[in-house]
Amino acid sequence: MAGAIKPSSARITVTLTTYSEAYQYGGLSPDRALIYVPSAFNDETVISLTGSNKIYGAYLTDTLSPSKLLHFTASVRYNRNTETLDGYSIDTDIGDFGSGFNGPTPLAGDHTFSRANPAFGFTVTPTDALTLYADYNQASRAPSVIELGCANPAAPCGLPNDFASDPDLRQVVARTMELGVRGNLPDQRLVWSADVFHTVNSNDIQFVATATNAGYFDNVGNTRRQGLDLSIGGKERGFHWHVTYSFVDATYQSNFEVNAASNSTADANGNILVQPGDRIPLIPKNTGRLVLDYDLTPQWNIGGNVIAASGSYLHGDENNANQAGGTNAAGAYVSGSGWISGYTVVNLQSTYHITRHVQVFGRLTNLFDKQYATAGFLTSSSFNPNGTFIPNPNGWPNENAVAPSAPRAIWVGMRVQWE
Repeated sequence: MAGAIKPSSARITVTLTTYSEAYQYGGLSPDRALIYVPSAFNDETVISLTGSNKIYGAYLTDTLSPSKLLHFTASVRYNRNTETLDGYSIDTDIGDFGSGFNGPTPLAGDHTFSRANPAFGFTVTPTDALTLYADYNQASRAPSVIELGCANPAAPCGLPNDFASDPDLRQVVARTMELGVRGNLPDQRLVWSADVFHTVNSNDIQFVATATNAGYFDNVGNTRRQGLDLSIGGKERGFHWHVTYSFVDATYQSNFEVNAASNSTADANGNILVQPGDRIPLIPKNTGRLVLDYDLTPQWNIGGNVIAASGSYLHGDENNANQAGGTNAAGAYVSGSGWISGYTVVNLQSTYHITRHVQVFGRLTNLFDKQYATAGFLTSSSFNPNGTFIPNPNGWPNENAVAPSAPRAIWVGMRVQWE
C-alpha cells in the first residue's frame, strides 16, 4: 500500500483592469459611417472604471494504491478571489433628459469569493491495457467584473458593458460525476475510451430582463450538462487515425424570465419564461471529428480532418419555442427561426521537415467553402438586406443574426524550433 499527501501547488495571481468609454451622438450613412451631430455631450467619458482581481489558490492531492489493481485519488483546491471596483457610469439615455440624464451612478464595490473544491475517484486496472475509472469533482468561478457591474435590480443596465451598479452575486459551483473506461492494444495500434458525465451548475448567472431593453445579471438557479464522449484511434505503419464523438444534453433546470423581444412567444414587455428542460443555446447535441494523417516519407506528412456538429438554438430563443412567421404579444412580426443548422467542414494540411528544427507547412481550411454558423442571436436588425440603415426602430425586422464561418483559406508558413 502506498500513499502520501503531496502539496502540488500554490498560486497568487493579481490582475489590474482599467476601462473607460466615451460617447458621440450622430446618425448612420448607408455605408454605416457616422454622421456627426454636434452636441455638448459628445466625447464625454460616460464610463470610468478601475479594478483589481486577486486570486489566492492552493492545491493538495493524495493517491492511495492498496494493490496494483486498485487506486484511490483525493484532492482539494482552495481559491480566494477578491475583486475591487471603483468608478462611475453616466446616464446617456436621452429619454431621461430632465430626470437623470447625464447624471453619474457610482461603481464601487469590494467582493470576496472563497471556496474549497474537493475531488475524489478511483481507477481499476485489471490489465495494463484496460482501465476503468469513476470520479466526482467540484469547481467554481467567481462572477466577472461585467456581471458584478450590472447586478442591481433597482439600477438595471441596457448592455453588458453599460455598467450601472455593483452589488454581490454568488459564485457558480459545478458538480460533476464521471464514469468511464479506456484501453489500448500493444504499440498503440488501437487506443479507445468511453465515458459518461453529469454536471450540474448551481447559482448559474444569466442576464434577467426588467424591460424591453434593460436588465441585470442574477443567479437564476441550476443548469445541467450530461452526455457521453467516445474516442477511438490507432496507427499502422505511417497511417494515423482518430475518431471522436460527443453527445451533450445541456438544459436549464430552473424557471426564470429573460428579455427576448424578438421571440415570437415574448409577452408585451418583450420577456419569455424559461423552464426546466429547455435547451441551452449554442450547445449542439452531437459533435464529431475524424482526423487522418499519413507519413509519405520520414520527412513529409499529409493529412486532414472532418468536423461535424448538429444544430442548436440561438440566444433569444432560450425557451426553445420561437416560431418563424409568428407575431408576439407586443405585435412584432418575427422572421427569424432562432435556430442554426448543423454543418460539416473539411480541412487539409501537410508538413515537410527540412531539418530537425525547420519545417514548412501548408493548410487548406474549409475545403468546400461551406457556409455555416456557430454563434448568434435572435434579435432585431437596424439594417436592410442591402446594408442601408433603418432609422425607425419600429421598422426593425426580428431575425437571426449569426457569426458567419470563415471562407476557404490557404495558409503557408515555416516553423523554426530551438532546443
